[in-house]
Amino acid sequence: MTEGKIVKVSFLVGDERRSLIPNKRSGKISLDTSTLGLTNRFYTIYDFVNHEKIRDRDPVVTLSSGEKLRVFKGGVPTYMMPQTEGVMKKHEQNFMTKQNVLNKVKTKKKEYNLDNKTVDDYNSYGYDNYPFDDYDDVF
Repeated sequence: MTEGKIVKVSFLVGDERRSLIPNKRSGKISLDTSTLGLTNRFYTIYDFVNHEKIRDRDPVVTLSSGEKLRVFKGGVPTYMMPQTEGVMKKHEQNFMTKQNVLNKVKTKKKEYNLDNKTVDDYNSYGYDNYPFDDYDDVF
Protein backbone atom coordinates (compact mmCIF):
# COMPACT_ATOMS: atom_id res chain seq x y z
CA MET A 1 0.00 0.00 0.00
CA THR A 2 1.23 3.46 -0.80
CA GLU A 3 2.10 5.72 2.10
CA GLY A 4 2.99 9.37 1.98
CA LYS A 5 1.65 12.51 0.47
CA ILE A 6 1.85 13.77 -3.09
CA VAL A 7 5.03 15.75 -3.67
CA LYS A 8 4.73 16.51 -7.38
CA VAL A 9 2.84 15.71 -10.55
CA SER A 10 4.76 15.28 -13.80
CA PHE A 11 3.56 15.12 -17.39
CA LEU A 12 5.04 14.99 -20.88
CA VAL A 13 5.59 18.10 -22.97
CA GLY A 14 7.06 17.02 -26.28
CA ASP A 15 9.90 14.65 -25.46
CA GLU A 16 10.64 15.94 -21.96
CA ARG A 17 8.80 15.46 -18.68
CA ARG A 18 7.81 18.56 -16.69
CA SER A 19 6.77 18.49 -13.07
CA LEU A 20 4.66 20.81 -10.93
CA ILE A 21 4.65 20.99 -7.14
CA PRO A 22 1.36 21.43 -5.26
CA ASN A 23 0.87 24.53 -3.12
CA LYS A 24 1.86 23.85 0.50
CA ARG A 25 -1.20 25.55 1.97
CA SER A 26 -4.00 24.46 -0.34
CA GLY A 27 -2.56 21.31 -1.91
CA LYS A 28 -3.62 22.58 -5.33
CA ILE A 29 -1.64 23.00 -8.55
CA SER A 30 -1.51 26.17 -10.62
CA LEU A 31 -2.22 25.77 -14.33
CA ASP A 32 -2.05 28.50 -16.95
CA THR A 33 -5.50 28.47 -18.56
CA SER A 34 -5.20 31.31 -21.06
CA THR A 35 -3.61 31.29 -24.48
CA LEU A 36 -1.52 34.39 -23.67
CA GLY A 37 -0.21 33.08 -20.36
CA LEU A 38 -1.80 35.82 -18.28
CA THR A 39 -4.13 33.89 -15.97
CA ASN A 40 -3.42 31.02 -13.63
CA ARG A 41 -6.08 28.84 -12.08
CA PHE A 42 -5.63 26.49 -9.15
CA TYR A 43 -6.86 22.91 -9.53
CA THR A 44 -7.01 20.00 -7.12
CA ILE A 45 -4.67 17.24 -8.17
CA TYR A 46 -7.58 15.06 -9.30
CA ASP A 47 -9.00 17.86 -11.46
CA PHE A 48 -5.52 18.74 -12.72
CA VAL A 49 -4.76 15.27 -14.11
CA ASN A 50 -8.25 15.15 -15.69
CA HIS A 51 -7.83 18.55 -17.35
CA GLU A 52 -8.00 18.45 -21.15
CA LYS A 53 -4.46 19.89 -21.51
CA ILE A 54 -2.88 17.35 -19.12
CA ARG A 55 -4.97 14.17 -19.55
CA ASP A 56 -3.33 13.11 -22.81
CA ARG A 57 0.22 13.79 -21.60
CA ASP A 58 0.72 10.70 -19.40
CA PRO A 59 0.59 12.29 -15.91
CA VAL A 60 2.56 10.61 -13.11
CA VAL A 61 2.16 11.31 -9.39
CA THR A 62 5.26 11.21 -7.15
CA LEU A 63 4.80 10.49 -3.43
CA SER A 64 6.97 11.63 -0.53
CA SER A 65 8.31 8.07 -0.21
CA GLY A 66 9.76 8.40 -3.73
CA GLU A 67 7.23 6.04 -5.28
CA LYS A 68 5.85 7.05 -8.67
CA LEU A 69 2.31 6.18 -9.65
CA ARG A 70 1.05 6.40 -13.21
CA VAL A 71 -2.38 8.02 -13.30
CA PHE A 72 -3.80 6.33 -16.41
CA LYS A 73 -3.16 2.72 -17.38
CA GLY A 74 -0.69 2.64 -20.26
CA GLY A 75 -0.82 6.43 -20.52
CA VAL A 76 -4.21 6.20 -22.27
CA PRO A 77 -6.74 8.49 -20.51
CA THR A 78 -9.69 6.09 -20.68
CA TYR A 79 -9.01 4.20 -17.44
CA MET A 80 -7.67 5.77 -14.25
CA MET A 81 -5.71 3.51 -11.93
CA PRO A 82 -7.77 2.99 -8.73
CA GLN A 83 -4.73 3.12 -6.43
CA THR A 84 -3.65 6.49 -7.80
CA GLU A 85 -7.21 7.81 -7.68
CA GLY A 86 -7.42 6.86 -4.01
CA VAL A 87 -4.14 8.62 -3.21
CA MET A 88 -5.32 11.79 -4.97
CA LYS A 89 -8.68 11.75 -3.16
CA LYS A 90 -6.94 11.22 0.19
CA HIS A 91 -4.58 14.11 -0.55
CA GLU A 92 -7.55 16.35 -1.34
CA GLN A 93 -9.42 15.21 1.77
CA ASN A 94 -6.44 15.96 4.03
CA PHE A 95 -6.22 19.52 2.77
CA MET A 96 -10.00 20.01 3.00
CA THR A 97 -10.05 18.97 6.67
CA LYS A 98 -7.08 21.26 7.30
CA GLN A 99 -8.96 24.16 5.66
CA ASN A 100 -12.10 23.40 7.70
CA VAL A 101 -10.12 23.53 10.96
CA LEU A 102 -8.49 26.82 9.94
CA ASN A 103 -11.86 28.31 9.00
CA LYS A 104 -13.34 27.35 12.38
CA VAL A 105 -10.45 29.02 14.18
CA LYS A 106 -10.86 32.16 12.08
CA THR A 107 -14.60 32.42 12.76
CA LYS A 108 -14.10 32.25 16.53
CA LYS A 109 -12.08 35.45 16.52
CA LYS A 110 -14.09 38.64 16.76
CA GLU A 111 -12.43 41.78 15.58
CA TYR A 112 -13.52 45.21 16.65
CA ASN A 113 -13.17 47.96 14.15
CA LEU A 114 -14.96 51.27 13.73
CA ASP A 115 -17.76 49.75 11.67
CA ASN A 116 -19.22 47.46 14.33
CA LYS A 117 -18.97 49.72 17.41
CA THR A 118 -21.84 51.52 19.00
CA VAL A 119 -21.94 55.05 20.49
CA ASP A 120 -21.39 53.57 23.95
CA ASP A 121 -18.13 52.00 22.78
CA TYR A 122 -16.86 55.39 21.60
CA ASN A 123 -17.77 57.03 24.90
CA SER A 124 -15.95 54.35 26.87
CA TYR A 125 -12.74 55.34 25.08
CA GLY A 126 -13.14 58.99 26.03
CA TYR A 127 -14.62 60.22 22.77
CA ASP A 128 -17.65 62.14 24.03
CA ASN A 129 -20.26 62.39 21.31
CA TYR A 130 -17.61 61.48 18.70
CA PRO A 131 -19.82 60.52 15.79
CA PHE A 132 -22.27 63.34 16.53
CA ASP A 133 -19.91 66.21 17.38
CA ASP A 134 -19.72 68.75 14.57
CA TYR A 135 -17.02 70.97 16.16
CA ASP A 136 -19.04 74.20 15.68
CA ASP A 137 -17.70 75.83 18.83
CA VAL A 138 -14.04 75.24 17.93
CA PHE A 139 -13.79 77.85 15.17
